[in-house]
Amino acid sequence: MDLVVIDITSGFLVSEDPVEARAGTGEMLETLARRYRLGAFVDSPDSGLTWRTRLDEAGIGTFFESVGTSADFGGPLSSRVLHEFAGATGTEAQHTVVITLRRQVAEDLERSDEIALLGDPLEPPTDIPEKMAWITAIRSDLN
Repeated sequence: MDLVVIDITSGFLVSEDPVEARAGTGEMLETLARRYRLGAFVDSPDSGLTWRTRLDEAGIGTFFESVGTSADFGGPLSSRVLHEFAGATGTEAQHTVVITLRRQVAEDLERSDEIALLGDPLEPPTDIPEKMAWITAIRSDLN
């Protein structure tokens, strides 16, 4: 896996103004960042640069190599937007996984043959790194 895109607006924040990360999000990002390149995607009319600042202020911005928004890429998170976002980071979409807490986003991406990991919005996201390890292992076995 070359890039893991975190769908930030899917529930990893408890507040957007000011930005406050949900319990367990920092730990999840720290664990993932040890193994993967991370990108953040935010469905927002504000730019990625604005969100980079907000995420930095919340103490989680340093985990992300890149931050993009629906304003930057012309729409909400979708297969098309994922391809453009991944391309902007020098990565091919087929080497990218999206982590989201939004079932509809995960289902839409999977229908487009993208890989999405759907977390449980009612549970702390601390089990997500273990699930990512499984995805990575399965993809390695297939290649």
